[in-house]
Amino acid sequence: MRHIAIAALLAFAATPAFAQCEAPAPVATYLKAHPGWRILTLADLSKDQQMQWNDAHKAFCPGLAEVVVDASGQKSYALALLDKAGKQEQLVLLHGSKPLVLEAPSPSTGVVVWRAAPGKFDDPATGKKIAIATDSIMYELFESAAEQFYLVNGKVKRLQAGD
Repeated sequence: MRHIAIAALLAFAATPAFAQCEAPAPVATYLKAHPGWRILTLADLSKDQQMQWNDAHKAFCPGLAEVVVDASGQKSYALALLDKAGKQEQLVLLHGSKPLVLEAPSPSTGVVVWRAAPGKFDDPATGKKIAIATDSIMYELFESAAEQFYLVNGKVKRLQAGD
């Protein structure tokens, strides 16, 4: 029985979702300068959230999304960060020379981040479609709320993508 548990743990550690939480160099530099924060991982999610994440985004880390948010084609990183105690979460975009805090630290945890491809999205405030020409950032609490962040002329815009 113990061998099965060890094999299951090793299989989990070898999954793409686990491997993808490794911080690329710009993210590692940011985390080194902000030692009170770490990337949200699959282990930080409830069992239900883990299943939902794996159904939708299994090959990716729930706390790290690589995005291209402007026409420059430069890679940026959206980070769902937890404090060391796991009680506060914030959303940060590493883009250019200055990190942008998209969601200030709050007591909510288990909010995942993922890349949304360019496309047309509903704007609940106007009832119209918004065309987003670059990647955008989805910040989602499963079965609850989601916000979508994108850049227009260097300024952050936000859509309520779910409730």
